[in-house]
Amino acid sequence: MKHILTLVITLICIIAQAAPPPPPPGGGKGKGKGGPGSSESAEMKALLDSFKLTDEQKAKYAASREKTGQEMRAISAGKRDGTMPMDEVLKRALASHKAFNAEVKTILSPEQYAKWEPLRESDHSKIAKAHKERDEAAAKAKMDEEKK
Repeated sequence: MKHILTLVITLICIIAQAAPPPPPPGGGKGKGKGGPGSSESAEMKALLDSFKLTDEQKAKYAASREKTGQEMRAISAGKRDGTMPMDEVLKRALASHKAFNAEVKTILSPEQYAKWEPLRESDHSKIAKAHKERDEAAAKAKMDEEKK
């Protein structure tokens, strides 16, 4: 069960990064975490470039990423503000992830998809590790604060 929960949370994080978040008030132009250009790994961008996607494929892929990103941001907001119970967060995130993968499969050729999927899985692992480290640091900071 722990592995399934970790996988689903990883999927939430990955898809939430599928499209860049809106800029902060005042039009911030930073390139920190979540900033412009952070939505896909350099490896994924290079791989997609190597596919020589048609303009139609590029447009469909970008639209699918944007749609999924919007869904995941809404799910994340519901989780943060407590309006969406965790079981619903997990259910919706998994459904959104599956829908994105299904759309990508229809956009890319079978050969392109075969190259895309393993790298996508690699991105899942990297993001899960980063989020685990962030969560552990936040928990430690909270514990340190409570000791004061």
